[in-house]
Amino acid sequence: MIKKLFNKLRSKKEVKTIGVFYICTGRYNIFWERFYRSAEKYFCPGIKKHYFIFTDQEINPAGPDVTIVHQDKLGWPYDTLMRFHMFNGVREQAMQFDYLYFFNANMVFLSKVKPKQILPEGEDKLVGTLHPFFYGGTEGAPYETNKESAAYVNHEEARHYVAGGLSGGLAADYLSMSAEIAANIDKDQSKGIIAIWHDESHINAYFSKLKQYKILNPGYIVPEKRLKNFPFKPYLVVLDKVFAGGHELLRG
Repeated sequence: MIKKLFNKLRSKKEVKTIGVFYICTGRYNIFWERFYRSAEKYFCPGIKKHYFIFTDQEINPAGPDVTIVHQDKLGWPYDTLMRFHMFNGVREQAMQFDYLYFFNANMVFLSKVKPKQILPEGEDKLVGTLHPFFYGGTEGAPYETNKESAAYVNHEEARHYVAGGLSGGLAADYLSMSAEIAANIDKDQSKGIIAIWHDESHINAYFSKLKQYKILNPGYIVPEKRLKNFPFKPYLVVLDKVFAGGHELLRG
């Protein structure tokens, strides 16, 4: 009897939850349903997931596993630059989950992603993804070079160039990163500075200072045009925006 009770309590403790951040202001809401269906099928099956959708549009499907957070369209580049400010706005609700992950709107899961593949383990607290164009090393990677910017990275000290479109980790650590990056963006703006690759520049600056983190290979962020000949197994594809009207139409 005691053994059964212990096993029941242990199993409850081991149940994990994942909060997903997803931004689709303006016309980007056209990507939501396909992303959602694929995530429910392939993203850590069996683990409870909840989606925080930052949008000014109607969202379908939108059930009990979806929290819609009204977010006005800010215009380019602020729709991407200010994403960490958006995450901070739901900090209290997001802290109810064990892990938090952000995915770009135009991403779709292609293959099953098991928890062991993508969730941090051991000393890892955060998860970054190698950029699909700069995974062979940091040579030529477009770090921010303006030393006046909080996103500045000393190229010689950087280990990886991470993509801005997929990141995650333990909830408390991810929100701590979000708060610091948002503050750094505010500092830059007070100086009239916008980092060269916006939020991606800032997340690279943050990761460049970390001693330990989990790094995913570029198979988790494969550009659709390179899908056939990509040298990594594709788990997620980044849909080409040309087939949805192009950048200018989507940015509105």
